[in-house]
Amino acid sequence: MKKIESLFTEPASRTAFLLLLLALLARIICVLVQQDSVGDPDSAEYLALAQSIRFHGVFSFGGPHSWGSSPPLNGHGPFLPTDARAPLYPLLIAALWWNAAPPIFAVQIVQVGLGATVCVLTYLIALSLTNYRAALFAGIITAFAPLSSFMTAAIMSETLFTFLLILGFWFWSRKRGLLAGIIFGAAALTRPIVLPFVILIAISAAILKFNRGMHARIALGAFLIIVPWTVRNLATQNALVPIQTQGWAANLFLGTVDIPYGANSNQWMNFQADPAFRSIVSSSETETDAERRMLSAALNRIRTDPSRWLRTRVKEFPRLFADSGMYLVPFIPLSPRLIKFIMLGSSFLFLGLAGVGMIAMRKNWRQFYFVGAFPIFMCCIQFPVYGEPRFMIPAFPLLAIFASIPLANFSWGQKLHHGLAPSDAG
Repeated sequence: MKKIESLFTEPASRTAFLLLLLALLARIICVLVQQDSVGDPDSAEYLALAQSIRFHGVFSFGGPHSWGSSPPLNGHGPFLPTDARAPLYPLLIAALWWNAAPPIFAVQIVQVGLGATVCVLTYLIALSLTNYRAALFAGIITAFAPLSSFMTAAIMSETLFTFLLILGFWFWSRKRGLLAGIIFGAAALTRPIVLPFVILIAISAAILKFNRGMHARIALGAFLIIVPWTVRNLATQNALVPIQTQGWAANLFLGTVDIPYGANSNQWMNFQADPAFRSIVSSSETETDAERRMLSAALNRIRTDPSRWLRTRVKEFPRLFADSGMYLVPFIPLSPRLIKFIMLGSSFLFLGLAGVGMIAMRKNWRQFYFVGAFPIFMCCIQFPVYGEPRFMIPAFPLLAIFASIPLANFSWGQKLHHGLAPSDAG
C-alpha cells in the first residue's frame, strides 16, 4: 500500500506514472487508427514462423520460401527448420496465438505496453544521469515520438527490440552488468544488429581497463543467451550462423543502389529496376542462397567502383534520420507537403539538440559514455548499408536523453554547465 501511495506523492514516481499514461494513450490511438498492420513481407514472415512454432513446434516458414516473398499462413510443409530470421519476436507471437486466427490485436496490445514502458525506462535512465527537468523532457519526447508510436501497431520487431535494448541500458545504468548482458542477448535474438555491439563490449573488456568488470559481465550475459541459438543453427543448418542469415548481405547490396531524392516512398521500385537485384531474387531458391549472391554482388560493386559506392552512401545516409511523416498523411488533415516539412524539420532539430547534449557532456563522458555508445555504433554500422528511419527507432530514446539536456537548461534560462542544472528531483 505504501508503494502505491508513494507513486502519487513522490515527484519522480508520479511523473513516471503520468508519462506511462501519456505513452499508453499515444500508442493506443495509433493502434486504433491504423487498419493494415500486416501488409509488409516482414510481417508475413513473422506470422508464418510463429504459426509453425505454435502448431508444428518447428521454427519454419511452413514450406518453400524465397527471398522477399510473403509466405502464406497454414503452410502445408515441408516444415524445415530455418535460420533466416531471429527467433524471439516469432516466439512472442506464438505465445499469444491462442486461437486459429493470427493474434494481431493481442500482439498490438503487448506492444503498446512495451512501447510505453520504454518511455518510463528512458525517463529513469535520464533521471539517474541528469536531473528531474531533463529526465521529464526525455520522457515526453519518447512518449510522443511519432514513428515509434506508429510502429506499435505494426507486426514488426522494432517495438520488442527497442524495449529490450532500453531495458538493458537501464540495468547498465544501475550497474547490473550480467542482467544487462542477458537482456542484450535477448535483444540480439530479436534483431541481430546488437551482436556486433556486444562483441565490441567484449573487446573493450579484453583490452581496456576502464569498467573492465562491467563490460565483461555484459558480454558474458549476452553470449549465454546467444550461443544456444547458434548451436541450434549449427545442428539444423550445418553452418555456423550466429543468429540469422537474412538481412546483412541484402542491406549491403541495396546500399549500392542509388536512390534519387524524392523517391524514398518508392525505393523498392528503384531496387526492382536494378538488373542484378531482379536476377538474384528471381533465380534464388532460398533466402540463404539469395543473401550469399547479394553479398558477392555487393562486394564486387564496391571493389569495382568504390568512389561511386561512397558517394551513394554519403548521399543516402542522412535519410536514415529523416522521418518524412508520410505515414501520418491518412490521419492528419494537413497537406502532405506541410506534414513532410514539419516532420523533417523536427527530425533534424532533434538531432541537433542531441548533438549539443553530447558535446555538453564530453567532460562527463565516463558517466554518459554507455548512453551515447549505441547511437554512435548505429550511425557507424548503418553507414555502409541501406537503411530506413525505422532502423534508428531503438537509438531514439538514448538520443532523447542527450536532446533533453539543452532543452532543460534553455527552457529555464540557464547556460549549459556541462549540460547539468541543479536537480530538483529531490
